[in-house]
Amino acid sequence: MRINLHIKRLVLDGFKAGPKEQVRLKSACEAHLTQLLIQGGIAPGVSGGADGTCAQGAPISAINAVETPLLGRQIAQAVYERIKP
Repeated sequence: MRINLHIKRLVLDGFKAGPKEQVRLKSACEAHLTQLLIQGGIAPGVSGGADGTCAQGAPISAINAVETPLLGRQIAQAVYERIKP
């Protein structure tokens, strides 16, 4: 199965990141979300596409650049909670 997930915009209130932190955040999020999708799949209703869908995730606790990989994993988990089977 091939899954294409496009996140057009990700809003993180209160998190300021420079270019390096943004790259680390994106990489951590993509890696963890890929792992979650491989292990758990995706809900049948989502597989047909969800263009224009806006979803708010649960609050996330990582608050500084040192925790960027943790924040990426938490974002991935929050996204996955909305699309998991």
